[in-house]
Amino acid sequence: MQRPPGVIRITSDTRSCFSVPVQATHTLHKEINVCSAASIGTSAIGDKNKKNTQSMIRSAQSVRGVLLMSALAAITSPLLGAPLPTTPTLIVRASTFASTSTSAGSWDGALPLSDQATSTTELDLKAPALTTAERIEDLVPYLPDTLPAINNAGMSSALLVRGFALTRFHIDGLPDIQRLYVRDLTTVARIEVQRGPDAVMHGITDPGGVVEYIGKAPSFTPMHHVSQSLGDHGLSRSTIDLTGPISNEVAYRIVASAHEGETHPGGLTDDRRVGLAALSWAYRDGGAVTVSTEEQRNRRPFLFGTVITDHGVQYDRLYASDHQHNDRRYRRTTLQWEDAVSERLTLSARYAESEVNRDETLIGFWSLRNQDSLWGYATRYRDRYTQTNWRLDARLKLGTHTLIAGRDDNRQHVDFTGTQSIGGFTISIANPDFSGVDYGSLATSNRFKRESHRDTSWFIGDHIALSEALDLSIGARQMHHAIASGAALSPAGEGDNLSWHLGLVGRPAAGFKAHAALSTGTTPNVGTTRGGRFLPAQRTRQAELGLQWQGADGITLGGAIYRAMLENLPMTDPLDKTAKISAGRRRIKGMELTGRLDHGPWAISAHGSWRATRQVVSTASWLGDAFPGVPAFSAGLSLAHTLPAVAGYPLTARLDAVHVGERHGDAANSFKVRGYRRYDIGLHTKHGRYDLDLAVRNAFDTRYIAAISAKDDVYQGERQRIIATLSSTF
Repeated sequence: MQRPPGVIRITSDTRSCFSVPVQATHTLHKEINVCSAASIGTSAIGDKNKKNTQSMIRSAQSVRGVLLMSALAAITSPLLGAPLPTTPTLIVRASTFASTSTSAGSWDGALPLSDQATSTTELDLKAPALTTAERIEDLVPYLPDTLPAINNAGMSSALLVRGFALTRFHIDGLPDIQRLYVRDLTTVARIEVQRGPDAVMHGITDPGGVVEYIGKAPSFTPMHHVSQSLGDHGLSRSTIDLTGPISNEVAYRIVASAHEGETHPGGLTDDRRVGLAALSWAYRDGGAVTVSTEEQRNRRPFLFGTVITDHGVQYDRLYASDHQHNDRRYRRTTLQWEDAVSERLTLSARYAESEVNRDETLIGFWSLRNQDSLWGYATRYRDRYTQTNWRLDARLKLGTHTLIAGRDDNRQHVDFTGTQSIGGFTISIANPDFSGVDYGSLATSNRFKRESHRDTSWFIGDHIALSEALDLSIGARQMHHAIASGAALSPAGEGDNLSWHLGLVGRPAAGFKAHAALSTGTTPNVGTTRGGRFLPAQRTRQAELGLQWQGADGITLGGAIYRAMLENLPMTDPLDKTAKISAGRRRIKGMELTGRLDHGPWAISAHGSWRATRQVVSTASWLGDAFPGVPAFSAGLSLAHTLPAVAGYPLTARLDAVHVGERHGDAANSFKVRGYRRYDIGLHTKHGRYDLDLAVRNAFDTRYIAAISAKDDVYQGERQRIIATLSSTF
C-alpha cells in the first residue's frame, strides 16, 4: 500500500478521540479517528479494504452529506445576500497555546517544519483561543517580532514583521488575492508565519517574511461546526463549517460566515459575508484532485484614521463620512492535484483564478491644513482586478536528498477609473461634520489606472542529510518579471533576477536544535534610468542564527539573531530629475527570544523582540535613520490556567498581554509616539459538544496608536469589546 506523502500529525478530535490526518494535498486531509492512542498503525490510513467494509456506513453518510448541502444552500443564501439583524455583542479573545515557534521555512510540504532552517511560528486555528479570530491582525499577540499594521485604512491585511511591512499573503502554495483584500479566518485551518525572506519557494515576497494560510479542506471524517458570537457595538458573527464524505472517494466542505457590527471607535458599519465550497476526489491512494470556490462581499468603509496636532492625538474622532458607499466583491476559484507516483516521487499542480470588483465613494480627509482643520478628500471610482496563478512541482526523495523543483506563473491586471476632489472642502478637527459635503458640487479631476504584472520562475531546492545530527538545505530561483501600465499598457518595468537560500540545521545534543541561514527576497521596481533601462528589482539579504532547547519537563526556550538588508530602493537621479536610480539601502538588526512552559494546570507562552533600524543610503535627504512606526522593543505574554470544575463544567481562564515600545511617528523622525500595553482576558467552558467563550478585548479600554507613518496618517487601536461565543461541533 502506498502512503500519501506528508507528515502524519496526531491532533485532538472534538469527541475526545484522536485523528490522524494524512496530508495528501494542501486542501485534502484524509483522517481516521482513533479513540485509543494505544496503537495507531499507518496501514489504517487510506486503507481501501477498511473503506469497503464500511460501505453501508458511507452510503448513509453520503445521503446525509447531500441533505446537509441542500439545507446549507438555503441557509447560506440569506447569509451571503441579505443583511442580518444587528444585535448587542460579546467577542472572544484569548491566548493560544497551539502556536509553536520553530525553525522552519516553507518547502511546500516536502519537509516537516522541524527539518528546516528559518524561524517561523505555526498557529492551529482549531485551538479554542483562536476559533473566534476574524483576521490575521487579531493574532499578533501570538507571533514573535510581529506587530499590527494598517494598509488601505484596514481594507487590506497588513503586519509588520521584523520591522518591514508585510502585505503579500499566500494560501495553499499560491499567492492570495493581492487587491485590497482581508482573508476571513473562517476559511483557514492553519497559519504559518515565516520571519525572513523566502524568494526561493514563494517567489515575490516582502522583506520581513511570508504568511502562508493553509485553507480548510474537505475531510473524510464527518464534522459539523456552527457558532454564534455576540458583543457590544452591534457585533454579530455567525459561522457554519460542514465537511464529510459523499462517497468512498469524494468528500466535501462548505463554510459560510456573516459578520456585522460597528467600528469602535468610529461607529461605522462593518459588514462582511463569506462563502466557500470545495470537493475532493481521492481517485486512488496517494492521488487526489480538489476544486474549490469562495466568495466574499465586504462593505467596511474607508476609515481614514485620525491626526496628531499640537494638542496631542485626536482620539475617538471620526474623520470620515458615515454615508460612504462601499461595496467590494471577491471571488477565487482553485484547482489542485497531487499524486504520490511512488514512495519517492510526488507530483503536484495548482491553479487559482481571482476577480475583485469595487464600486465605492470615499469621503474623508487628505491632510492637515493647520492645527484646527483638515483638507477634505472625496472620490468615486470603479475598480476591476483579475489575478491568475499556477504552479507545477515535483518532489523526490533520493537517498539522503529531498529534492523539489518546479515552475510557476503569476499574473495581475487592474482597470481603475474614477474622479476625485483633493482639498475641495475643509473639516474641523474639533468638531468634524461631513453632512454638508455634496459630491456633485465639488470640482473633481479624473483618476485612471491600468496596469498589469507578470512573473514567471523556475525553482529548485535540495535538503541533504549530511549526518544524523546535521542537515543542509540549498535552493535557487530564476525569475523574469514584466510590468506594463497606462492606457496602452506600455512597458514600465522588466528584468531577470536570481534568488537563493542556504541553511544548516544541527542537533548537537538531545533536545537541542541550532540553525544558520542565508536567504534572499525580491520585489520588482518600476521606472527607468536616464539611459532608458528599467530599474533592477529590490533585493533583500538576510543572515540568521537560531537555537532552540526543549526540556522533558514541559519547558521550551528559543532565540534567534538576524541582520537583513533591503537594497535597490528607487530614488530620483541627482543628475536627471526625470529619471530614477536604484541606490537606496535599508538595514535592520534584531534579536528574538521565545519561551513556553506547560506545568500542571498552567500553560505560559512568552516572546520578546529587539530591533535596530537604519537608512544606510537614504532615498531622500529629509529621511530620518529609524523606520517610522517600528519600536525598538516589543513583547507578548499568554497565560492559561485550568480552574477547578464548577458544577461539573471545566473552566479555563486566559490572559494575553502585548507591549509595544516607543516609536518614531514619521519618516523624518521629527517626533515620537509613546508605547502601550494591551490586555485581553477570557474564560472558556465546555459541556458535551458545546463550547462557551467569554472575553474582554482591550480589557482596560486603553487608548493607543496601533499604526502611524505621519501626523495625519494615524490609526487608533480598537477600544474595549466584550464578546461571547457559543459553538457546537457534532
